[in-house]
Amino acid sequence: MQAVFKKREMKTIVICGYSGVGKTTFCQRQPFSIDIDSAEIPKDEKFVKEYLKRITACIGRYRYICVSTHAVLIDALADMKLSVVLVYPDLKLKREYIRRYLARGNSYAYAKNIESTWHINLETLKHEAVSYTHLRAHETCADL
Repeated sequence: MQAVFKKREMKTIVICGYSGVGKTTFCQRQPFSIDIDSAEIPKDEKFVKEYLKRITACIGRYRYICVSTHAVLIDALADMKLSVVLVYPDLKLKREYIRRYLARGNSYAYAKNIESTWHINLETLKHEAVSYTHLRAHETCADL
């Protein structure tokens, strides 16, 4: 008689992380995790649909799925009733994050763009349908 094993699906947590919070490093260190980088998806009218397609293909196969903090994406994930955690830095950490971007090789223009929109971007991230956490100085996703 041959044993039949049914593959168990994992409970998946989607981590929506602001730029520089350590999503990629977290996924490199955490088993059963994947970082779906929004930079790899064309920013056109199909962006959200394509991003959600990539995310849903990973649900149950990975414990953690790290994604970006695009507002329309967070809304769609919340509507899907997924377990979502929003991770972003405290407003006071702008200088630390600008240094992080430059240290990891982002362009000066990228860092300058984030710097000029820092407060607006972070203030608009609050979402009542998902849990969230502020990172303190020198913390990353790995510290959660």
